[in-house]
Amino acid sequence: MAHFVAEEAREIQGLAVRIKKIEGAAQRRPPHGSAPPYPSFPCPMSPWLVYLLRCRDGSLYCGITNDLPKRLKAHATGKASRYTRSRLPVALDYTEPQKSKSAALKREAAIKRLTRAEKDRLVVKGITPRVREGRPRNRAKT
Repeated sequence: MAHFVAEEAREIQGLAVRIKKIEGAAQRRPPHGSAPPYPSFPCPMSPWLVYLLRCRDGSLYCGITNDLPKRLKAHATGKASRYTRSRLPVALDYTEPQKSKSAALKREAAIKRLTRAEKDRLVVKGITPRVREGRPRNRAKT
């Protein structure tokens, strides 16, 4: 009988340890990169934007952000991008809201594949040109 009681006590102790681990895991913060237990943005509009800047030399810079004023300030002070740092001042020419960070990254890649003329038309008219799939075409000199 004593053996049975000791075995049962060990089993109860094991259950108690497992319960403490589960409770502790529920109280800890989620690991980096995992989704929080609540929606990250309470508003229905996602804050992710794709933007185009026109640099001093007339070139265009494409990027994404979820805080446009902060990102523009970083560009203006030369701390946001190595490309724009040497081409200051920069001016915001175009923004396009996206539903998620993933969508913004995909749209940024698509805009970077456009020709210069298509990017200029996008800025002037605010229209979305046909998006090319795949890598940029070879621009070999003829």
